[in-house]
Parts: sequence; structure tokens; C-alpha cells
Amino acid sequence: MKSVEASRLEKFAVEALIRVGATESDAKTVATFLVRASLRGIDSHGIMRLPTYVKRAKQGLINTHARIRVVSEVGSLALVDGDNGFGQVVGKEAMDWCIKRAKETGIAAAAIRNSNNFGAASLLAMQASEKGMIGFVFTNTAPAMPPWGGTTLTLGTNPIACAVPSDLGFPIVMDMSTTVVARDKIRAMAKQGKKIPPGWALDKLGRPTEDPLEALDGILLPVGSHKGYCLAFMVEVLSGVLSGSLFGRDVRQIYDFTGPQGVGHFVGCINIEGIMPLNEFKHRLAQLIAQVKSSDLAEGCERIYLPGEIEFNIEQERLRTGIPVPEEVIRELANLGEYEGLEPLLTI
Repeated sequence: MKSVEASRLEKFAVEALIRVGATESDAKTVATFLVRASLRGIDSHGIMRLPTYVKRAKQGLINTHARIRVVSEVGSLALVDGDNGFGQVVGKEAMDWCIKRAKETGIAAAAIRNSNNFGAASLLAMQASEKGMIGFVFTNTAPAMPPWGGTTLTLGTNPIACAVPSDLGFPIVMDMSTTVVARDKIRAMAKQGKKIPPGWALDKLGRPTEDPLEALDGILLPVGSHKGYCLAFMVEVLSGVLSGSLFGRDVRQIYDFTGPQGVGHFVGCINIEGIMPLNEFKHRLAQLIAQVKSSDLAEGCERIYLPGEIEFNIEQERLRTGIPVPEEVIRELANLGEYEGLEPLLTI
């Protein structure tokens, strides 16, 4: 494991993406999302994904000059076509539209079709919280779990994210897959040669496994048993069915290079000022936080964390000390840099 400054990783990512046809603006957006995810400790959705994005772009599976457009809008609701662009760029533009419209109408949402993987959903939700609004994000993904009671992979990890502004110096952020764990967290553990905890996945024969490779080839378990399945189904409806994008078994894995992913998203935000003054909201939120933080501790627990607090703490630490990058990922980035003629990552 080597520590690399965030600025070095971001510069490397921008140059790599530009080399495969991305505009400088889009390259910066994607690089910022990847590095910010790594800074926050969401390594499975961070810089380790860069080689895959580059490969997909080079093969024409991501449109590096996508013409993202609002296809239709009614009041505070829009349909956005991503033109198979980078998911981070598509999602950001859609959330920007929602923020602008919510300033006028109080709430806004956008269904998004023809997009790609956008990394950590929380970063899109935080776009809204940074503007004093509550942001929410849903997205479908390639099949990772069967319907409850079935065995055929049909629904994705289908994450849900929500970000709320606070006076703590960081937003309250929920970002969770509807499976017990995101697929790329298992992939990250495989790269590090680690076993996965029991209860995360089954192998392709339906047997419990702690082998990450068997899990990736098998079944991810839903969070909360049948309840996780229900959440994943509804995320699929909002992101895939409603948007006109691909859904269910038709969505491709980010590591499937036979065609575009066809991912769909559903994003939006709530203008708090449309209900009460933002300062009043933050004051009331602080009262709830005080109640949560003052809870008696369970045996073995040292403190109560708020949603997103651990990620904020990790980000502050990594800004000081650098982002720890596994040796396997360093090798992949080095190979990418050599192939694309980039300056070596660790000497930028």
C-alpha cells in the first residue's frame, strides 16, 4: 500500500481521460468524483475505476463528447438523456438542473436515461447539500441479486443516497447499496487478497462464501433480506423503467465490454427554504443530532457516529497524509500511464 496525494491522482486521471478523447471539463469532473470517493474512504468507487473508464472510452463504449440534453420537462420534473456519456458528467448536469429549478419551485427531480456508472452516489447528493438543499439519488446497476425467493440474477445493487446540510462542517450523508455490500467493495478486497465477511454473498451454487472471487461470480445478498429486495425493485422502477433506460437483466456490468451499460438514474433535491428558513432547519437538525449523540453506548462501542461522519473524518485524514492505494491498483495505473504515454504517477 502506497500513499499518493489527492492532487497527483487527480492530475493523472485528468490527463488519462483527455488522452482517450474526453474534454478537459468532463475529464476534470470525472477525476474529481473518483478522487473524492477515494478521499472519503469509498475506495471501491474511487481511483481504482480509472483504468476501466479509460478502456470503455477507448472502445467507444462511453461517448466522450456526449450531448446531454433535457428531453422534456413539466414543472419541476425533467427527463434527461445522457447520450451514453460519463455517468459523473451526466449526473452532475442533471442535478444542476434540479438545483436551479428547485430554487423556483421548492422541489425538483430528473429521470436520466442512456448513462453510465457514476461512482459514489453520495457525491451527487452532496451537490445539493452544498447549496443548502436536501439531495437524493437513485441508480440501477447490472444484475447482482435475484428476486426474493428466486435464483436468477435480476436486480442490481441499486444504491440510494441522500445528503442533508448541517452546521457541523460536513453534511449528513447516507449512501447505501440495497445489497449488503456494493459489488466493487468485494472487487477491491479481491485485489488486496482479503476474504469477505460471512453473510455478504453466496457462490453461484447458492452456498455461503467468504471468497471474493466466488462472490463476484455468484449472488450478492440483499440488505434486510426481503426488504432489501423491495428497495432494489423500487430503485429499478425509478431509475430504469421510468427513465426509459435499460433495466433488470439488460443493464451491463461496467466490466462487460460488449456494449454500453445503459444505466438509468433518478436524482433530485428539496429546497428547505420552501418549507422553513435554512437556519431554523439546521437548528432543529442540531437538536436531533444532540439526541442521537447522547445515546447510551452499547457494550463494545466507543462513540456514536452520524451518517457520513466516518467518511468526513477519513477525508480530513487523507487530505493530510495522502490516499492509500493498494499495490495492485498502483500497478494497473502504472500500466495505464505507460500505455497512454503519461508521466509516471508517483513522480508527477
